[in-house]
Amino acid sequence: MDGELTIAILREIRDEIRGTNTRIEALDRSLSGRIEALGGRVDGVGARVDAVEYAVRDLAEQMLVVTRYVKNVANRHDDAIEDLRLRVGKLETRGA
Repeated sequence: MDGELTIAILREIRDEIRGTNTRIEALDRSLSGRIEALGGRVDGVGARVDAVEYAVRDLAEQMLVVTRYVKNVANRHDDAIEDLRLRVGKLETRGA
């Protein structure tokens, strides 16, 4: 009788282990699918970040060009104003 009880207990343990293995395999498949889906979403976010990075770099380059242009125009205006001051000074000196 002890032998039969031992065999019955061992069979129960075996069946529980098989059930546990089945649940672990199902969990593994589920997690693998979720990880793959998450990887796809991360790739999509990465592509969007790359697009934003490109746009920001492009904008920075454009701002640099505009800044240089504005400084150049300002320098030309400063030179023209200085020239006018000199000319007005000469005219005032003549008239005085």
